[in-house]
Amino acid sequence: MYQPPSNGPEEQRPPHATPDTQRESPSSPNNPPKAAPPILAVARQTNQPGPSIGLRVFSRFVLLLILLLSLLVVPWFLEKISYHLARGRQQAARESLQELTPTRFARTSRLVAATIQQSVVDIVSRNPKSAKHKNPHVLGQGCGVIVDEEGYILTNHHVVRDTTQLTVHYGENRTATAEVIGVDTYTDLAVLKIDAENLVAASWGDSEVLAQGDPVWAMGSPWGLDSSVSFGIVSALGRHGIGQARHHTLLQTDAMLQPGNSGGALVNAKGELIGINTAIVGDSFRGISFAIPSNMAREVYSRLKKDGEIPRGWLGVRLATAPRSGSDRKDIGAGAIVVYVFKSSPADVAGIRAGDIVKDWQNTTIENASQLSQLVAQTMAGDTAEVSLLRGEQKISLSVTVGRRPAQLQ
Repeated sequence: MYQPPSNGPEEQRPPHATPDTQRESPSSPNNPPKAAPPILAVARQTNQPGPSIGLRVFSRFVLLLILLLSLLVVPWFLEKISYHLARGRQQAARESLQELTPTRFARTSRLVAATIQQSVVDIVSRNPKSAKHKNPHVLGQGCGVIVDEEGYILTNHHVVRDTTQLTVHYGENRTATAEVIGVDTYTDLAVLKIDAENLVAASWGDSEVLAQGDPVWAMGSPWGLDSSVSFGIVSALGRHGIGQARHHTLLQTDAMLQPGNSGGALVNAKGELIGINTAIVGDSFRGISFAIPSNMAREVYSRLKKDGEIPRGWLGVRLATAPRSGSDRKDIGAGAIVVYVFKSSPADVAGIRAGDIVKDWQNTTIENASQLSQLVAQTMAGDTAEVSLLRGEQKISLSVTVGRRPAQLQ
């Protein structure tokens, strides 16, 4: 860059100055100004040779190696994280168990028994018409749970079935005659009513929050031994296909139940009602007991108390769970296969045939026969349901007017 001449002494160039910062001499005819050098930065960059073929191959090899290492290392790393999380949960559970002393557990068990004891009643069923003496013939014995201080009692239907007289024993040697308010044979539940005062109602618990391994206590009258309590855990959730409750789900426990426990209470560590004891495997206790979940029991109780009955829906078919594969097709998938269609039934009228596979009921995907039976039973008689099914390779949609479950099937 041109600079005018200075009248002062010649400036000294800093030791670190570069030639680009030197002062230019004045221009003259014999010393014309130097032309600015051309800008070559871009030219130098564009003229540089690109990476060699060997370098590109090496780069790709490195990327491939990194990818392979990632496929090997990432699963191992995730497994390590999962392992340490599991170990952390195990350690937390171990520390919690160390805080549980036998004295504390015994106190909890005593408090649970004291909480539910006054709410569980004995039920004796008799039929006076068959009696030839003063004492009427005893047909059966079971239990019930007071769920309302106004005198409403929840029990099993099979406890009060085929009887015309029911006697309830409760409290301190108190008795009352019970009236049947309503029954639901589908869930094996019944609601009774007694006229009595100063009753203690059980508190409802939420059966949906139960988990496998949770402690439970059963209160009832095995072999007529009233106010007997047994302890166990939740063995499994969502059991179906069991006895009279084959179309809906049950809780499985290992709390000891015997004949006479039917209709009694299953409670959690807070003394809350989380099930109605209903069945065992075999003629005597073998470590497997079943209870109707409290959420289902509570819903049935409310409807029976209000209406006295629950008109369950009926389709009129026999069902089986569809196999996942078959000889005539590669993959059938989940669903319920129609084994038999009753003549003039709602299914017959709608055009459902034996061999059809029901895939969807009212926008709910069907996984098995038990689920479909439960959904049909929960549908009100007279309602119209949309059904999707598979007939061979053909997908069919039908509308079915649900009927009312016949009394002989109750």
